[in-house]
Amino acid sequence: MKSAKRILAVLLCAALLISVLCACGKTAGTGTDTDTNDDSIAQQLYDADVAAPDLTNATEITLSGADDVTITDGGVYVLTGTLTDGRVLVNTPGADVTLVLRDADITCTDSSALYIYKAANVLVYLPDGTTSTLTDGSSYDDSDSFSSTTDEEPNACLYSKSDLVIAGGGTLTVTGNANNGITGKDTLKIEDTAVNVTTANHGINGKDCLVLKQANVTVTSGGDALRATNDSDSALGCILIGASVLTLTAGEDGIQAETTLTLFDTTGTITSGDPIVTDICPAPGVTEGELLRLACALERRSEHPLAKAVLRRAEADGLTAAEVADFQVLPGNGLKATLDGQPLCGGNADFIRTAADIPAPMQAQAQALAEAGKTPLFFARGGELLGIIAVADVLKPDSPQAIRELRDMGIRVVMITGDNARTARAIGAQAGVDEVIAGVLPDGKEREIRRLSARGKVAMVGDGINDAPALTRADIGIAIGAGTDVAIDAADVVLVNSRLSDVPAAIRLSRATLRNIHENLFWAFFYNTIGIPIAAGVFVPLGLTLNPMFGAAAMSLSSFCVVTNALRLNLFKLRDTRHDHKRANHLKEAPKIKEETTMKKTISIEGMMCGHCEATVKKALEALPEVTEAEVSHTAGTAVVTLSAPVDDAVLKRTVEAKDYTVTGIA
Repeated sequence: MKSAKRILAVLLCAALLISVLCACGKTAGTGTDTDTNDDSIAQQLYDADVAAPDLTNATEITLSGADDVTITDGGVYVLTGTLTDGRVLVNTPGADVTLVLRDADITCTDSSALYIYKAANVLVYLPDGTTSTLTDGSSYDDSDSFSSTTDEEPNACLYSKSDLVIAGGGTLTVTGNANNGITGKDTLKIEDTAVNVTTANHGINGKDCLVLKQANVTVTSGGDALRATNDSDSALGCILIGASVLTLTAGEDGIQAETTLTLFDTTGTITSGDPIVTDICPAPGVTEGELLRLACALERRSEHPLAKAVLRRAEADGLTAAEVADFQVLPGNGLKATLDGQPLCGGNADFIRTAADIPAPMQAQAQALAEAGKTPLFFARGGELLGIIAVADVLKPDSPQAIRELRDMGIRVVMITGDNARTARAIGAQAGVDEVIAGVLPDGKEREIRRLSARGKVAMVGDGINDAPALTRADIGIAIGAGTDVAIDAADVVLVNSRLSDVPAAIRLSRATLRNIHENLFWAFFYNTIGIPIAAGVFVPLGLTLNPMFGAAAMSLSSFCVVTNALRLNLFKLRDTRHDHKRANHLKEAPKIKEETTMKKTISIEGMMCGHCEATVKKALEALPEVTEAEVSHTAGTAVVTLSAPVDDAVLKRTVEAKDYTVTGIA
């Protein structure tokens, strides 16, 4: 009996000790950063601005014919002209080299067009307004290039064995017919440059780290588009992307590195959603008042925040708008209607080009406005351009800090928007996001979520009707509380206060809750594993017994400890960033997409009344493993499902009717 009491006393002491430790927060779940990738180098590389080179003592090199060019001394070199079958080789051990490509065209049929063999640091600079091209051949033969057989042969059209930076306001076009496009064996940074890569294998690879800063990158590749890994893929490096526009078409993975993704809509999510008119630029022959009056007539029936900015400006100027007819909203493009028998339309430049010509001076003016972070709205009537109204939306005060906190958690932040690329880059740079995906139509957001989901868990934050399908598609949909009812209904989490800083706070709370659950499970399992056998009399032959009163007390104490630990969440500090840490191995290998024979079925459905109904049916159908996509329309009363494998009609019908809708037929 005394032995049993001693055991019970030990259990009670252990329970109290663990309860105290849990209350103090000293649990196994508060570990430190386990991310195996050191991204400090990438961050330092990103923060370092690239200055234009001093050309005072630069060496001019004119490329011509099939003559190879070899650079053996450090310094600044300006390359112009055309190499029809030759390469540029840099071999300057320990010395820095700057290559200024000024409308240079280099083609090499049997090797890299530009091979940086040995150098300390290399800058490839493309002056603003210039375009240079690099092209390799269909096969490589470098057996006679070097005397040592241990030298690594190049495997890219632009190959660097040193730290490489590509910068300047110009354009670099790289065509890799035989192998990769651009490879930096150490670090590779592309800043404020347009780079277009077409390659049979991988697109752009910075083996230790790849940094894209305010770049416009287009990659069409047979392999990975962007990667930070060695040739064997045994070690993943770091990719850091900021305020850049990416267009990636890859035969394998889009991006291969380590990442977890959070996507943000722009208007009303990152920005305040309360824009103002900053500039009114009428076309020749049109007055500011006429432009604003016609724009007001068109925008008065729109619910978009940018439309409200135009209406507020017209009201402030004392203008009254006429009533339009045949009003239509074209998602992702703009508006159109009829006024006095003439077509009236407004929206982005691509949409307006279908209705009127945009003169070059107006295009240049629109680009300047976009680069300043403003959204240019074009208006036309009767086939003639009326002018441009620029609208600017300011960032929410807490947006940069919230995005910084998410990045500190090891979460990759992507801004997805329908704005043009220049405006999106300006806003993205202010907010500090990792990547900008611009010019995305409403249905394109859902496709981007689907594409990125292959890389890891994806959360989507949005507020508008157009965001509802993306919120439904994402692993976690987060809606802004001030957003539309459809977006709120489609989301998993609603930020009641409409503050972006609540996103990292919600992640902290979810991590703390999960950690608390693990603690309670561990303690309950540990406690009962010891206590139940004693209470059941398993150890009676050994003389160990337990008084039922003490057993009841021990059981109550177990529940007390678990409940007390759970109540500790009331003391959790949502805004405390001290325990933020990255998670290792966020990224999972995306499976290579195989060509499949798809089939479609059309389901006739009764009972759908709104966009929320569409989102509900869409989510239910796409939860089926055989359904790759479901296009649902409550106005047509149909759901068109794309199947990757046969599925019985009864399964489709049961899935829809489980959501309280009626299936009248399947074709």
